Amino acid sequence: MSWSRAALGTVAAIVAIAVGVLAGELTKPAASGAGSPAPTVSPTASHRPPPPKTFLPDGSSRLFPGHRVVAYYGAAGAPALGVLGTDSAEGIWPRLDAQAREFDHHGPAILPAYELITFVATGSGGPDGDYSQRIPDSTIQHYVTAARRHHALLILDIQPGRGEFLPDAQSLARWLRLPDVALAIDPEWKLYGHQVPDRQIGHTDATAINQVSAWLDRLTAAQNLPQKLLLVHQFTPDMVHHKSQVASRAHLAMVFNMDGFGARAVKLAEYHDLARDRRFPIGLKLFYSSDKHRFTPTEAVRLHPAPAVVDYE
Repeated sequence: MSWSRAALGTVAAIVAIAVGVLAGELTKPAASGAGSPAPTVSPTASHRPPPPKTFLPDGSSRLFPGHRVVAYYGAAGAPALGVLGTDSAEGIWPRLDAQAREFDHHGPAILPAYELITFVATGSGGPDGDYSQRIPDSTIQHYVTAARRHHALLILDIQPGRGEFLPDAQSLARWLRLPDVALAIDPEWKLYGHQVPDRQIGHTDATAINQVSAWLDRLTAAQNLPQKLLLVHQFTPDMVHHKSQVASRAHLAMVFNMDGFGARAVKLAEYHDLARDRRFPIGLKLFYSSDKHRFTPTEAVRLHPAPAVVDYE
């Protein structure tokens, strides 16, 4: 059975972010004799105390094991791209909360999450010619505020078009420095050459994923953050080339999210195929309108292995 995806819309505005880097400067002390004042050293990154330890919304410091993330996926104001866009961040919360609560009695603690598409793949090249549009900073901040108000996680999703995952992720550093903000990358929408979103199915490789994970791991460690989720969407084996070379990271919870829809038997076969790689937890995307005989929460958590992330679109 072939797999397909919903058609894409566009987001109204693009805002670029400049990420500043603060560097300290070491002053070399002059040689001092008897009676000379003690040399002074100005603070540097190596001499500054680390930032205070921060925690996940429930006060813990590790995602897995111990949690199951239940997320609503989509783009703000774009219902065609997922359930998250069918209402505002506040308006969708009662539905998200109710859906997450259906998993309450099935094992790990539940952490509800908004998964917000921040770079939306589009059918036109756009100002940068990369077939992807960045949503405004103000929209991202709106979801940060809502997630924090409800003690939820916010996952920032990237559909890069012909762009690259790493620079797109780095442009989100302002929010990824927060303990309750995570990252998702979507290889289906990583395109090359003359490819155009919604005409071809994209892919990525271990090198690109390792670049993103290494950067995010360093950021997480430097900011003394709790374990941070890196969600990689995948629904065919060749969507991630050389997957055996994907590296694990000490400060990240990396999850490969089975992101296809269709008949239950096909979906189940694909889930088990991706779950053969036991180095990383697996996630499961469930589609309200496209799945045939959608898994109930009870059925989903009885899969083996059970999904660490359940993502509703």
